[in-house]
Amino acid sequence: MKVYIDCNSLLIQKALEYYLKEYIVSKEEADFIVTDHNIESQKPIFLISKSDKGNLKNPFTKKMLFDALESFIYLHKESSKEMDELDGILENIKRKKERKLEKIISEYKIEE
Repeated sequence: MKVYIDCNSLLIQKALEYYLKEYIVSKEEADFIVTDHNIESQKPIFLISKSDKGNLKNPFTKKMLFDALESFIYLHKESSKEMDELDGILENIKRKKERKLEKIISEYKIEE
């Protein structure tokens, strides 16, 4: 697990830095971003919020943080696996269609 922390709240920022010190990396190297505000990113966002809209409700304990991160990582990996499977299926369909087109073209050339 490699995380980048980007929080508006200094208290949350420092708590996360303390709890996650061995997992913190630069934004470019991170698997996902832990934040307390809405941000736009190509990377997955783990949101800490006072409402139920986030991945973790504030205030939180270290155990709550790690449990929520574990769930987040599991769900993210599962969705990545599904996307990889869909990519494979689409690639197979594409190859089959290309073969059919090549066969039709070769049969057409033979008839000429």
